Amino acid sequence: MRLRFAFSLIFIFICFSDIFAVSERRVLIMDFKNISQDPNYTYLEPSITEAVIKTLKKSFVFALFPEKEWKEVAKRNFFFEDSFSTPSIGMQLGLLGKQDIVIGGGFTIENNKIIAKVHILGIADRKILKSFEVTGYADSRIWDSVQKIADTVAAIAKDVLPNTQEWSSFAVQGRNQISIFAHVDPIPIPKARIEPLPSGTAFTINPNDFNLALKFAVDYMRIGLFTDNFALWGNLSYTMATRKFTASGHSPEVSTVAGKLDSYHVSAGIAYRVFQIQSFYVFPRLGAGFYYNTITMDFTTLNNPPSATTGNTDLTKLSANLTGVSLNADLILGYQLMEWLTAELMVQYEQVFLKPPVQYSNLFFALNLGVKF
Repeated sequence: MRLRFAFSLIFIFICFSDIFAVSERRVLIMDFKNISQDPNYTYLEPSITEAVIKTLKKSFVFALFPEKEWKEVAKRNFFFEDSFSTPSIGMQLGLLGKQDIVIGGGFTIENNKIIAKVHILGIADRKILKSFEVTGYADSRIWDSVQKIADTVAAIAKDVLPNTQEWSSFAVQGRNQISIFAHVDPIPIPKARIEPLPSGTAFTINPNDFNLALKFAVDYMRIGLFTDNFALWGNLSYTMATRKFTASGHSPEVSTVAGKLDSYHVSAGIAYRVFQIQSFYVFPRLGAGFYYNTITMDFTTLNNPPSATTGNTDLTKLSANLTGVSLNADLILGYQLMEWLTAELMVQYEQVFLKPPVQYSNLFFALNLGVKF
């Protein structure tokens, strides 16, 4: 069951990323057609197209619509190759292919010069974002002209495509991050109590006996101390859990004792970003903290409640406080959804030392949303 729950969390995290993430722009770069239809220059069609794609990839991050796929879409919809240079066909292919940007155009040869007419289309707005011409020589300097066309397209495309530097640093924008965590399904080690509570003798209940707890936390992390990847963090959390314990020596219908755990935890430590690519990053963290726990037992459901240690008064409720320290190791997998918003999946291992002497471990899985500034 815990494994299914963990996989469910990962699935939810992926869905968050898919729905809210600022993903790569989907770009269709169409063949630059020989509008003048001079057979001596037909070889320039793939050359210009390839040069544009190669130059754009050097400077920008985008998802290129594969040529084989968009030409198949064109074929299914009876778009003729002679019309590939027109904005109208580019717009229709962009819509059918669910693209964000379409770059296309064509060229003519006049008076030993090549004139390329280029358009950049915004599919969401259904409009021409940029339209321009590039002129070059069509003699022995033709390859310089081809590169000039590609460089001009790249220079103008900077307004609609994120460059590699902006994209690679996207995940590290903001040195401060405040996050809200929801931890679920801790796995206590050793296992929680399974035997019935004894009647007439002393018994102990510890926080790890509550094996299905919800933990909510507010987390602050300061990134970029000493180095760009080093961070300090602090965390304030509240854990709540309930459980019905079986009591021995009572009739089945009234043989349970209701228990409740309220736990407060403050912790702090260090972190270091060990991996980052585009908007995805990984943060291992180490820390220590202080616990204050309250365990409340309700005996009103028993037909024979236990007696107090002094006097003959039956107990209806009993509360106990436990305090102690913790050591924890966290692994955070994060994704920058927007410039100011992150989504993170945390796996947290925690070793707890309480007074009176109680020692146990927990493994938490958590999802959070964080605000960067």
